[in-house]
Amino acid sequence: MSLDVFLSRSPDDVVVAPEDEAAFAGLNVHVNEWVGTGSFGGKRYIEVVDHVGDVVLGYKWVPPEDVVRMAAAFEARDPEEVARESVEDAFPVTADQVRGLRQLFRFCADRGLGLLGM
Repeated sequence: MSLDVFLSRSPDDVVVAPEDEAAFAGLNVHVNEWVGTGSFGGKRYIEVVDHVGDVVLGYKWVPPEDVVRMAAAFEARDPEEVARESVEDAFPVTADQVRGLRQLFRFCADRGLGLLGM
C-alpha cells in the first residue's frame, strides 16, 4: 500500500491557493518524503497519527476541523515520549518526525487545509 498525503482545500482533488504553494516551499519539516510541494509519504505515519491524533490518516479525506484536533493533540504530547511509544509499530517514528508532524498539522490547521490521501 502506498499513501501519498496532499495538503488540500478540497476533498475531491488537490486544491491549494497560490499563497499555500509559496508557503510550502519555505516549510522545512522532518517528515517522510516532504519536499516542499504540499505532499508527504503518509503510510509510515498511519499508526502514530491514529494513536496521538485519533484520526485515520488512511482515509481519503481528513477535513480541516479534524486536522485542527490533530494539531492540538500532537502539540499536547512530548515528541520523545511518542517516539518511545512507537518502537513496536510497523513504522516507528523519531522525535524529529513527531515534531515535523506537529509543525505540519499546525501549518494546515492555521490555513484551513485538510489532508487528501491518494
